[in-house]
Amino acid sequence: VLEDTSEEFITIMQSIKDLISSNAASASENLSGENVAVSPRGVLRL
Repeated sequence: VLEDTSEEFITIMQSIKDLISSNAASASENLSGENVAVSPRGVLRL
């Protein structure tokens, strides 16, 4: 059970990272990017 949970968690984290990367790429065009840069770091810490 723990192994399955870990694999699911990793998959979810990868999906979140992909979403943040896409959002950061589009947001950087309109924003300075400072706030956007903090979000990925927060996710990576989790």
